[in-house]
Amino acid sequence: MMTASCTTISVDFEEGANPEMYFQRAQMASDRNDFELAQRIYYKLLETGITDPFYVVSAKYEIAFLNYKLGKREEAIQNFEEILKTYYEDPAWEGRVPQWPQVLSKRLLQKLKPAEGATPPSP
Repeated sequence: MMTASCTTISVDFEEGANPEMYFQRAQMASDRNDFELAQRIYYKLLETGITDPFYVVSAKYEIAFLNYKLGKREEAIQNFEEILKTYYEDPAWEGRVPQWPQVLSKRLLQKLKPAEGATPPSP
């Protein structure tokens, strides 16, 4: 009998697949500490041309957080700053964008961009 940890996580999705499927597979990859695979899945979702603000911002946050976990400090900072711009530059998305990515992006930016002269903590 094959256990769940031995199964391969596919990055191939049927056209029109529910975005939740992408998030489930990416979470499975993250649970296995395969952060690069999880990122590939989130990027694949964004490449579908999805326009739902909830899924777009959520996927972008997950990509940024995975960069943080992978120790890709500069990429993570850039990703989190891009996410925050979403909340200020696109009034059409107001009220349709979840607030948790904004809150968590601000917190992680504070960790990644410490006060002048301080040493940034490890992820």
